[in-house]
Amino acid sequence: MNIHQLLEYDAWATKQLLDAIQVLSPQQFVHEFGGELSSVRQQMVHLLTVADRYRVRLAGDEVPDIQPEEFATPQQLIAYENRMRQKLNDYAAELN
Repeated sequence: MNIHQLLEYDAWATKQLLDAIQVLSPQQFVHEFGGELSSVRQQMVHLLTVADRYRVRLAGDEVPDIQPEEFATPQQLIAYENRMRQKLNDYAAELN
């Protein structure tokens, strides 16, 4: 498996999760169940920002400071993922 296949699989798996959460109301999205990273929002922001942080570290760019509170709805998180995914794909396209 090469990096491009891995990224394709990651995009597919992430889409499955994002499709599942987009039916949540804003209240369900941010609801805290208890403990660290306990809301759907916190879990998804963590999942997506980890991938973005790897990309910027590999590219030598500044690591963004993304906070869960920046996303009030699943749709805002999906828009962030689309922007992040495009940057990741652009970076991967430059790899030999």
